[in-house]
Amino acid sequence: MSNINIDMSGVTGGDSLIWDNKNNVFTQVKVPFTDHPNKNLPNFIIGLTGQSNSQGFNSLYDPSNKDDQPDARIFGWNPGLSQWQIADLNTDSLGWNYPTFKPHGSQCLAFHFAKRLVESNPNIRPGIINLGLSGATIAFWAKWNPGDKWYYQNQINVAKYEGLDFFPDRHTRNTGYLYDAHFLNIDMALQKLNPINRFVNVICWHQGESDPTPNGYLYDSLNLVISQYYNDLANKGYLDKSRFGFITGSTTGSFALMTPDSSNVNTQLEILNHDSKPYTKEVDGSDLERNAYFGNSDIVDYWHYTAESQRRIGRRYFNAYRSIFFTFY
Repeated sequence: MSNINIDMSGVTGGDSLIWDNKNNVFTQVKVPFTDHPNKNLPNFIIGLTGQSNSQGFNSLYDPSNKDDQPDARIFGWNPGLSQWQIADLNTDSLGWNYPTFKPHGSQCLAFHFAKRLVESNPNIRPGIINLGLSGATIAFWAKWNPGDKWYYQNQINVAKYEGLDFFPDRHTRNTGYLYDAHFLNIDMALQKLNPINRFVNVICWHQGESDPTPNGYLYDSLNLVISQYYNDLANKGYLDKSRFGFITGSTTGSFALMTPDSSNVNTQLEILNHDSKPYTKEVDGSDLERNAYFGNSDIVDYWHYTAESQRRIGRRYFNAYRSIFFTFY
């Protein structure tokens, strides 16, 4: 019986092996990154943003689950202290402890993305820069200008939040508010790194429930946001085009229960898998389990994932990013 050639580098738990015709081995796609000698700083950067599911809303840390525990090779940007720390679901290392941002003890899909990264390579050290907001419309990221097709729709979507205390300072709200805040954190966090590692590898985007419009506003605005990140990162020298990915996840689909004519939101997001940009991907999360309503098992929280669903969709984001580099034939 002939020996079976297997290359386990790049493989994570639960993976299926794939055949590499070029090297005649069973293996998995390897995620590219550049190492550096400072083991106390990351060498692979994940930007996370979106609305409530991006912030793990109503999906809680489990002290008995090994995947929820900190790992010395996974870092998070603490925006209050302006420093990199070991990522911990229970601290500000993964974002502001504010009820509509990421409260302590909530889940984080990028954290579980990072868990798969460190499984796949003993030298990779992910760093997560997170800023998202529960319930936010895409108008808080997309920066349409006067005269653009969706400029007035953007203004309307911001205005409907008037009087809602979603922000520590309500008077600073404007279109693009969250994008600017996230990019500022990215800029500050990357300035702490060696110049050879000042690159954002992937933006993880999870948003859509607040924009159930069937007229293309969400899709056009999301593409504008993708261009904003891509161009602004490039202009700052933070973009390696050969390694960059923009990954979005579908919504739970529960908005359709209340707004049936908006059920095409996920359809608009899924187009990213078929567009002309090889670095954009969408992952399906509509099949994942929803949570009980804040501990009340008799009421389903149709909007938010369980903790296990957060872990699973984090893996799906990882798989989608990894698929960008599939070159076997």
